[in-house]
Amino acid sequence: MPDALSALAKSLHKALVAVGFDLERRAFKPHVTLLREAREPSAWPPLHVDPWMVREFVLVESVRDHHGSRYEIRERFALEAT
Repeated sequence: MPDALSALAKSLHKALVAVGFDLERRAFKPHVTLLREAREPSAWPPLHVDPWMVREFVLVESVRDHHGSRYEIRERFALEAT
């Protein structure tokens, strides 16, 4: 994990705890969910990995209703270029 991302996660965690949020105690592990409830493929396709340039992060709310779950962006936070 890049040092800047680790520092951002720690800073955000500290700020949220300071204003009363009860957060998970497990360590932050960045991830991207590409697919849910998928079956195991017979073979994995080759994956090409490019570095991602991150310019912002978002606060997302998971909303459940009779149609299922969806994610709604509540706030966007720009990151400074380094």
